[in-house]
Amino acid sequence: MKHVFGVILSVFLVACQTQEAVQFKNPVFNRKLASNVSMDYDIVITPRIMVTLNDPEVLPATCELLSDEGYRIIMKCVQPYRTIPVQTVYYRFTNMGKYEPFYSSEKNLCEIHQEQCDDMDFQNFYSWGVFVVRLNDGEDCGPQAPKDQLPEWF
Repeated sequence: MKHVFGVILSVFLVACQTQEAVQFKNPVFNRKLASNVSMDYDIVITPRIMVTLNDPEVLPATCELLSDEGYRIIMKCVQPYRTIPVQTVYYRFTNMGKYEPFYSSEKNLCEIHQEQCDDMDFQNFYSWGVFVVRLNDGEDCGPQAPKDQLPEWF
């Protein structure tokens, strides 16, 4: 019986070790997205969840990755709040590339634009924001959006 238990435990441990963490194609999206001047919160996203760090009203969202083009990801998230009903929100995050703010000497930043809509086609657009990702020396922003792929309002 001990041998059977040991074999089952070994199989379980090997199975757990071989499961890869699901990540985005572009590593820049796997980092904390820090609020920029126009926003007052930071977020962390994965293909399965979104956590808003500085806003106690917003609870962690359960997400589904709909598209990952390297320079842009689209997610469908069930967004719970403390005081309003749960909402389904579609997010589009676009890597705009290197960001050099005129008000700071900080270097090694990538600019990420976020759009929020209540439909999958992004026709009923209702919110947008700008985030920055801080990189280490020697890192780059990875694939960035081609200019012809940007929404008209950018």
